[in-house]
Amino acid sequence: MTDIDPSAPLLFRLALAFGRPFGVYYVPENHFQFVKRMERYHRVEHAGFHHHNRLIESLGPLIKAGPEVFSYTFNGLPAQDGLQVGLRLALLYNFEPEKTKLTTAARLAALPREVFYEIVANRARRALVSIVSAYTAEQVCRGQEFENIEKQVVVDANQRLAPLGISISGPMVLQVMPPDSLRARFEGVAQRRVQVEAMREFHSTEMSRALAAELIEGVSARGSGEQYVNPSASSGQAVSDALNTYNQPDSNASPTLPADPERKSFLKSPKK
Repeated sequence: MTDIDPSAPLLFRLALAFGRPFGVYYVPENHFQFVKRMERYHRVEHAGFHHHNRLIESLGPLIKAGPEVFSYTFNGLPAQDGLQVGLRLALLYNFEPEKTKLTTAARLAALPREVFYEIVANRARRALVSIVSAYTAEQVCRGQEFENIEKQVVVDANQRLAPLGISISGPMVLQVMPPDSLRARFEGVAQRRVQVEAMREFHSTEMSRALAAELIEGVSARGSGEQYVNPSASSGQAVSDALNTYNQPDSNASPTLPADPERKSFLKSPKK
C-alpha cells in the first residue's frame, strides 16, 4: 500500500484518503501490484485506481515494471569453422506478469534484479549458441552479420522466454572477443601495416642511408668489412653500389638547399 504523495492534486489525495478504508488503492506509473484472495494470488493490477474486497482480499507486493536494460558478455560461442568467439550484448527486456501464471509471475517478481538478468541471459545464450554456429569466426569478428544475429536472437530468445512472461527487444552487439590466437594474428597484421606506412613516410634517400648504415654495421660485425667495402673487389661491387646512394641527390630536398656538386662518396679515395 502506497503512501499519499503530498504533492499530488487535492482530488487525488481526497479520493485515496476517503476510499482507502473501503478498499480503494492506487498503483503508481511503471508499477504493478499483486492482489491475493484467501492468501492465494488472484490477479495483477497495473497503474491507476483500483478496488479490492478487504474481507477476502489483500494486497500483495508492489513491483516496479517497465523495460530494463543490461549488458552481458557471452564467451565461448562456437563458430562454423570451429573457433570460439565472445560477444557482449546490450539486452532490453520487459516483464509482463499477465502473460504467465500468477504463481510464476510472483516468484519472478520477488527475485533480485541480478538473478533476473541471469535468467534472461541464459535464454539469450542458448539462442546465440545455435545462431553463431551458422557463421564463420571471420564474419562475426568483422561485424558482417551483426544485424542478422540481433534479429535472430529476438525471435529465438522470445520463444524460450514466453512461458515466463518475458520478452526482449532491440539487442545490440557492443563488442566482439575473438579467440586469443586469432587476436594475435589480427594484431600482427595491424602492426605490419603500421610499419609499412611508417616506412613510406621516409624519403628515398633517407631510407637508402638507413639501409646502408645497417649494411655497414652488419659487415663490420663479421670482421670482414675491408674486402666488401673496397670498391675494387669484385665480390663487393654490389655492396659498393648500394653504399654509393649517398651521392644521389634527394628528390624531395628543399630547392633552397641544392645538393653540393663537390660532394664525394666517403668510399672513394681522395684526389692526389
